[in-house]
Amino acid sequence: MKTRAQIVLFLFFLQFVPHSCSKQFYADLQYVLDSYNYEPECVFNQTVLTSETIKLFPKCEIVYAIIVINKKTDLTASQIKKYFKKMGVLVGGFKIQNSNLTDLRFLTRPKEYEFSIACETYGVYIKNNRNLKSGFKLPAIFISGSEYGDQNCRFEVKNNPKLNAGMMCDFPYLISDTDVKVVGNLKNCGGLEVDNITTTTTDFDNITTTDFPTDNDNITENLLLNIAETTFTQGLQLTGVNDTSYLSNVTEIIGIIDIQNTRLQNLSFLKSVRFLEFPNTTDVVFNLKNNPEMTRLGFPNIGKIHTNRDPDSNILFNFENLHPEFCLTPAEFVDFFFRHDISFLNIHAKLCNETGKLLFDTPFCRFESMKKLPNNCNFILGDLIIEEGDEMDVVKLNSVWYLFGCLIIRNTKLETMNYLANLFRVAYFGPNPVIQIFSNPNLKEVQIPLMNVITRYNRDVLFQDNLPGIFNKTGGVCGFTDVFYVYLLNRTHFNYIGGDCGERVELNQTTSAGMSKNFAVPPESLVICCYF
Repeated sequence: MKTRAQIVLFLFFLQFVPHSCSKQFYADLQYVLDSYNYEPECVFNQTVLTSETIKLFPKCEIVYAIIVINKKTDLTASQIKKYFKKMGVLVGGFKIQNSNLTDLRFLTRPKEYEFSIACETYGVYIKNNRNLKSGFKLPAIFISGSEYGDQNCRFEVKNNPKLNAGMMCDFPYLISDTDVKVVGNLKNCGGLEVDNITTTTTDFDNITTTDFPTDNDNITENLLLNIAETTFTQGLQLTGVNDTSYLSNVTEIIGIIDIQNTRLQNLSFLKSVRFLEFPNTTDVVFNLKNNPEMTRLGFPNIGKIHTNRDPDSNILFNFENLHPEFCLTPAEFVDFFFRHDISFLNIHAKLCNETGKLLFDTPFCRFESMKKLPNNCNFILGDLIIEEGDEMDVVKLNSVWYLFGCLIIRNTKLETMNYLANLFRVAYFGPNPVIQIFSNPNLKEVQIPLMNVITRYNRDVLFQDNLPGIFNKTGGVCGFTDVFYVYLLNRTHFNYIGGDCGERVELNQTTSAGMSKNFAVPPESLVICCYF
C-alpha cells in the first residue's frame, strides 16, 4: 500500500522529468493533493488514461486525480466505465482533449446522491473532440468549486463540433461556484446552432473596433452576420456607432466594454453573449456613457451570463448620462449586478416599474408597513421603515436577502437589531442616507452582513440619538457587526454621519423620506406582495 510520503516523494521527483507536459501535470496534481487530506491508495497519478494505466485506477468512492483522456487513450467509454464503477466523487478534475471518444457515458451513478466533481483546484476541460456527440448521460452531476466562493471551478466545453453542449448549462448538471465557458460546439448554452463553423479566439485577435462598419462606411453591414460563433479578445468599443446588427452572434467578450455617444436604446444586439471576461483593474471595465436615447439595459439573457469574477476584487461599471428615464429592473440586479458583485462609479438610473423575470421564481414583497409585510420575503421593494410599535414584527425580516430602497430604524424600543442577518445586498436610488438609525434609546448594536450596496447619489449612513454604547462591539467605530470579509468593505464603503458618529444632523421630512422618493412607481399603485 502506498503511503502519503511515497506519493509526495514520487510526485516531487517526477517534476524533474524532461517532458514539460508531464512536469506540469504532476505540479497540478500536487496542488490538488496539497489542498486535501487524501488517502494515498485513492490517488491516481498517471498522466493519461490508457488500457495499461487504467489497471491502476483506485477502487475508492472518493478518487483524487486529474484524469486525462486524449488521442493516446485506447479505450471506449464502456471500457472506462468498468473501472470507474466505485467512484462517486472525483477530487481534481478531467481533461478530455483531442480524444477519439464518441460519448462520455463512463461515469456511473453512485448508490446515493449524484456523481460529484470537486474541481476548484483544477477544473473540467472538454475540448477539441471531433467525434464527441453526447453528454454524460447521468441522472445528475454536481460540479462544484469552493463553497466559500474563494476559488471557483473552471468548467470549459469548447470546440467539439458534433456535441450538443447546451444541456451542460442546466439541469441535470448541478453547477455551483463554477466559471462556465461553453463555446464552439454544435449547440451551446441557450441552444445556439453552429452551421459547421468553429471560430476560436485566435480568429478575432486582430479585430478592433476600427474593423467594424460604421454608419458612414461603404463596408457591407452584414459582414459578420453569418459567423456562428465569435469571441472578441480585445474588448468592445463603440463610439458613434448605431448599426450593431453585425454583433448579434458575439458570444464571448474578453476585455473592456465601452459604449459612448450613440443613439442606441438598449443592448439587445448582444443577444448571444454568454461570457464576459474583464481585466484585473481598478478602472471601469463596462462603460455606458453619453447615450441619450438609452432607456433600458435590455441585455438579453443577462441572468445566464458568466464572468471571471474574483471574490477578492471589484468589478467597476459606469452608467452615466443616459436617458432621464433609464431604469434597471430588480431582476437585472439580482441575477447579474448582485450575483457578480458589481460596483458602480456612477449609476444614473431609476428602478423600473416592472420587476423583470428572475431565474428562480421568487416573489417580491412591496413594503407598506411592518404589520402588513408578509412572512418569508426574500426581496423587499420600497423603503424598509421600522418604527415604534414594530418591535414584535421584526422577526419577519429574518428571510430578507435583498432590499430595493433605504433602511430606516427610528423611535423603537429595540435593544438589538439582529433580524437582518441575511440582508446581504441593497440598491437605493434616492437622495437621502441609504441607512438611517436614529432615536432608539435602547439599541446596543445593529447586525447587517452587507456584501454589496449600490446607490445613485450618496453613501451616507446616519446614526443619531441611539444608546451611547451602540458601537461597543465594533471597537467604538461607526458601523455594523457581522461584515464577513475585510474585502467586502470595498463594496460597502459608507460615509457615516450623525451625532453618534460625529456632528449632529438636523432631521426633517426630507432626511427620512418614504418610498415615493426612491421609486419610479407611484406609491398608490403598490400592493403587498406580487408574484412574477
